[in-house]
Amino acid sequence: MSRYAQWIDSAYIQLAEYRLAPAQKQLLLDFLIWRLKLHALFGDEFVLSDIQAVDSQVIQKLFLDEDKSFHSFLARHPSFLSLVARPLDPMTSSRWAIVSRGLERTQHPYWISSSMPNPEPIKLLAQQILEANEFDSSKWLFDKNSPLFDVVQKWPEREQALKGIVGSIGYFNSSEALCGTPQTERSRTLWEVLCDINLDRLPEEEQKRLLTTRDFIEKEIPEKFRGMQSAIFSALPKKITRIRTDYQVILQTTHFAWNTAVMETVSPNLGSLGYLKWGVNAGKYLNHITDVVLSPRDKEERLWIPKRRGRPLFMGWDPGRLSWLQIADIRLKTSTTARQVQEALWRDDPCLTGEALQAHVQALGAALVEKPPPLVNPLVWVLGGVTLLIAKPELLYLVGMGKVSEEGWREVVYRIRKFRWGNTLKEFGREITRTH
Repeated sequence: MSRYAQWIDSAYIQLAEYRLAPAQKQLLLDFLIWRLKLHALFGDEFVLSDIQAVDSQVIQKLFLDEDKSFHSFLARHPSFLSLVARPLDPMTSSRWAIVSRGLERTQHPYWISSSMPNPEPIKLLAQQILEANEFDSSKWLFDKNSPLFDVVQKWPEREQALKGIVGSIGYFNSSEALCGTPQTERSRTLWEVLCDINLDRLPEEEQKRLLTTRDFIEKEIPEKFRGMQSAIFSALPKKITRIRTDYQVILQTTHFAWNTAVMETVSPNLGSLGYLKWGVNAGKYLNHITDVVLSPRDKEERLWIPKRRGRPLFMGWDPGRLSWLQIADIRLKTSTTARQVQEALWRDDPCLTGEALQAHVQALGAALVEKPPPLVNPLVWVLGGVTLLIAKPELLYLVGMGKVSEEGWREVVYRIRKFRWGNTLKEFGREITRTH
């Protein structure tokens, strides 16, 4: 089944990096690649939006792919990544009209890049691709006289990101890639999403944050631009007069609303949300089964874990150490149990999901008997069959693989606060999972 991953969006990465040290920022990007590999092992498939195919640090890094392992993985599992976009001309649905929609978005005067501080390298590259008579990504990547290298000469520090964009556009423009148009004739804007959220469904603190965001947009953004995330982001640095917390509330809530609107447009089977401390996550209020990525770094951060309890299952290997070629082989070998996991998630049955996940983890372990990857951080536990706990000395993450619940997080946070980081990661796992 397909998921829309909010955390693939570079705007999410940019907001999640707030107050992170430089070393932790790289850890965050590495973790998101790690998580994508984990989802691949569990049989998931992902739907990208038009702008994610262009302006996502995760996608740029994947399609840079100098050893071609990710391309080889996609050749064997083409449904793992698909692209859904609404062509600028509603009368056409050609592959190029779909693929180039993200490039066209970058040409809007209000557009700002989330993957790099200066949007001009992406704007110029997109303009060159759109104006070209034909686009052959292999020629653009390897011919030193191609327009790509003209852009690289101006911004050599962006060479890898720009090559990743060319690789992404080239892949989705090829016949083996999956592309499509939205099922709905019209998409809601982020402003409509914000206005449609029922305040009665929100806790008091989230009501205040939502109203803060609505008031700012209504007062500062012209009506015709209220549906544009870039327009709101551009306005904030110049016009915000409140304290920094309110600045983050507006940024993060706007981003959540944008991704909720995009998620409705691309229509996945399941959602996959990010976590930002100050934002109101509108995606929680859709009728989608979702999972969530969390990064608790201080005592105020919240953890969401599923309600069901059960015996934790420890996975003594690290998916991040697997190459995409290895993952392609393992995905084929474990396709039966992975399909059972997907069916259980779709039925939204916690008991069935727990049993399916535990069976699949055992199948993954059996597939890795011959050449298990080295056991390095992060370590993984299955909590109650539906949550994966990933521990690093620098950061801690919970990844819910089933339906997300806010029940039971207080006790986990309490145990995290009590834990002495001088202990080993295995001791950490035993402490955190003691009551689950």
